[in-house]
Amino acid sequence: MPKPSKPSARKTTPTRGRADLSRLRRVTESEITRTSPPALRDLPESL
Repeated sequence: MPKPSKPSARKTTPTRGRADLSRLRRVTESEITRTSPPALRDLPESL
């Protein structure tokens, strides 16, 4: 009797090191600010 398959973790794991471009294009500036580490908030915009 075959084992039941595990749920796929495909959405959370990277696929061969390729970026999910459609997801990256949807990211907003406010989401980037909200999820960035506090150390990055004080960097000058010219960086």
